[in-house]
Amino acid sequence: MIEFLAAEVNELYKTSNYQCPRVVGVAANLLSPDFADSIANDIRDTFNSKVHIIVNNAAYTDFRPMGELDAEYVHNVLLGNVQSLVLLIETLFTREYIQPFSRVINISGAVSRCSLPTPGMIIYAAVKSAMEPLTRSWADILSADKRTHGTTANSLLVGPTASESFLEKGAPQFRAQVINQKNGPTAHNGVGMPNDIANVVGLLASERAHWINGSTVGADGGMAKVL
Repeated sequence: MIEFLAAEVNELYKTSNYQCPRVVGVAANLLSPDFADSIANDIRDTFNSKVHIIVNNAAYTDFRPMGELDAEYVHNVLLGNVQSLVLLIETLFTREYIQPFSRVINISGAVSRCSLPTPGMIIYAAVKSAMEPLTRSWADILSADKRTHGTTANSLLVGPTASESFLEKGAPQFRAQVINQKNGPTAHNGVGMPNDIANVVGLLASERAHWINGSTVGADGGMAKVL
């Protein structure tokens, strides 16, 4: 995947006057206590300790319904989706890697505001909801701090997306439940395409979005109505 992405980026920059950025893959375990430090260390070694755009898209997605929950499972979902996110931003902030006028984009889920498409998402929906207050707090803190001034933080509500993992790795029953329930009111028969999400992320990461801060932005074809 990293090689494919690097090739795509190189192709795009062939007609640009800008230097092509480096594309580097880093393997990190969301459940590891060293997750944040391992990411930060690679940023230090590869990108001279400087971060300008952070897209928090990684997630721990082991779905279980009520009746199958236990303390270890709940702990792992919280660790992989909340603690890892908080400690990554905390580490980058305390190390002063986040540059002024940077962008933080947290990929949340429309499931945090809608009826569950499957009972197994009960805890996942709850932890995705945690992204919104965190985003609002980071928006206030990062935009005002002298080390990161001008930085914006926003969250993106994403619905079912026809990504590789959704189409190839997800359980067929889960895919069918999501597509069946979400048919109709949203684009692409209820399932977005990866570029639909990437285009909105690109907008929020751009200079044009400097006046959008602390917001929850829908990128779900209208599944969750954000007012």
